Amino acid sequence: MENQVKEKKDRRRSRIERGIYESPLGSGIYFIYYYYRGKRYSQKAGKDIEGLNEAKRRLEIIRTKIWEETYTNKHDIPRVIFKEFAVEYLDYCKNKSRINIEWNKSGIYQDGRMKQLLPFFGDKLLGEITPRDIESYKSLRKEKVSNRTINMELATLSHFFNKAITWGKAVKNPVDDIEKLPVPKGRLVFFSEDEITNLYKNCSEHILPIVKLAISTGMRRGELLNIKWKDIDFDNGFLYIMKSKNGKSRTIPICDAAREALALVKRHPTSEYIFCNEKGKKYIRVTKGYNNALKKAGLKIGRKDDGFVFHSLRHTFASHLIMKGVDLVTVKELLGHSSLEATMIYVHISLKHKTMAIESANSVFNGSEIRTAA
Repeated sequence: MENQVKEKKDRRRSRIERGIYESPLGSGIYFIYYYYRGKRYSQKAGKDIEGLNEAKRRLEIIRTKIWEETYTNKHDIPRVIFKEFAVEYLDYCKNKSRINIEWNKSGIYQDGRMKQLLPFFGDKLLGEITPRDIESYKSLRKEKVSNRTINMELATLSHFFNKAITWGKAVKNPVDDIEKLPVPKGRLVFFSEDEITNLYKNCSEHILPIVKLAISTGMRRGELLNIKWKDIDFDNGFLYIMKSKNGKSRTIPICDAAREALALVKRHPTSEYIFCNEKGKKYIRVTKGYNNALKKAGLKIGRKDDGFVFHSLRHTFASHLIMKGVDLVTVKELLGHSSLEATMIYVHISLKHKTMAIESANSVFNGSEIRTAA
């Protein structure tokens, strides 16, 4: 009877990327799917690598046709040239960076990325730029830079179009239909106890309290430089971040190391900010002073070759909490992550130290320390 029962085929699908899937799972047969006028359509593209390439080619053509029909023929699109709106957009970014510390680095980066985008898109009308144009840009840039850099440039382009839509310069964002390029995950870099001590010894007078408070609270750079004296409750031992990256407030307990960091600060007689210059204006950048300390301490600088960046101070706070047995949920709350998923980057540290804890008692489990009664 068992021999007469035919084995059922695995009909599960595997999503390759947005708009392309393999079915059945593991068959190497590729299909495309897309939505047109509220209905979902699918087409078989082919098999193996040729089928996958055909799926990508066919999907790109269909998306472009739908784009042109939907947003070129049926809308009165403003005739705005990319390079002309870029001037307005960059002015906005620079102005926002002056009043919002979280935007300071972003404003600088947007300018640099726009210099890469302008030669390709500069003379085009915003309404004429299609997803196919952006795919061509991706292909061109892949010959010169990493996938991570391309994704960042496309993020700037997406923000650029979203602002254009908000300000009535465009009706659709062509980046919405673009898949991000895969980026390999790098090693989580944080300071060891010895490296922390070495770093402190090589910090200048005004950088030391910033670095020490960052390591002992896990605050982001923008949060650190925005913090005011009124946000510190010394009596009850709490530090209040009124508005973090995700727009939420949070409370961080002040440990002895954080108190010592704050005690190192020479309080300005008129400024409300903890970290400020001689004129009482809050610091905008501390990268140079931080990198000088790294250099003097003989530590690697930058993301390449597992070097240290300012955000490594935040990783150090979280990583050492995990190594001391603090659970991931508590670490998530202290870091101000909006979801546990963001905190999961530290889970391998937790697993590693649990393994070490078990291995430390291995001899007991093996029975080598069991003594026989006299």
